[in-house]
Amino acid sequence: MVVYGRSGTGKTRLYATFPKKSLLIRAENGIRSIHNVKGIDVYPSDEEGFVIKDVEQMHEILTYLQEECPYESVGLDTASALEEVFLANILGLKELPPQKSWGLASRDQYGQLGLQMKEILRKLLALPCHVMIIAQERNFNDDNTSDLLLPYVSGSLSPKTTGWLNAAADYIGQTFIRDKYVIKDVTLAGGKMKKVRTQVPGVEFCLRTGPNGTFTTKFRNTPGTTLPEVLVDPTYDKICKIIGE
Repeated sequence: MVVYGRSGTGKTRLYATFPKKSLLIRAENGIRSIHNVKGIDVYPSDEEGFVIKDVEQMHEILTYLQEECPYESVGLDTASALEEVFLANILGLKELPPQKSWGLASRDQYGQLGLQMKEILRKLLALPCHVMIIAQERNFNDDNTSDLLLPYVSGSLSPKTTGWLNAAADYIGQTFIRDKYVIKDVTLAGGKMKKVRTQVPGVEFCLRTGPNGTFTTKFRNTPGTTLPEVLVDPTYDKICKIIGE
């Protein structure tokens, strides 16, 4: 499964509901929201430097998982950050500049990056367990003035890697937060009742699952089942229910 969305929309929290014992491979720091969830191991550990630093580390953990996988679930958080790590390695930089400029890397270097990412993601998706690949989201406008989104998994994943990953994954969902509403019965003049949609305090964490013209979604569900447009407070069990498992 591939899950993408803006920061703070519940991507890692969704992974925390997947079957345990689980492993979270982290390419960026962002696990504070699940630090108290039991049954989740983290690689690299705090003692090993917190996050993935190079492609050799990814090959090391994936080789171990291919030979002997003691986990029910494995997650990558995030593919976007991992690609930046790989590109920095290719360019001989400690890290990429915050604002990446045109011409930062050559076509051959981007080609090398694509091959590295596909090799890693292919091995990850082939593991004998549940796999979730988390990615950031890509906007139409770099200045974030529009809520319209490109149908790509993330801004930092190259288009070729994104296209390959979208085809390889069985499930793709987009996380987002929306205002919370309830349906209330209101008494009108003459005693007639009317149902009114009313906003209440709080927000809802959502996973977009149904087909959409703007957002990339994909669910291989049992024939005859109908996908909801959105899952509220998504969990592994709710996903299994809508796909008929």
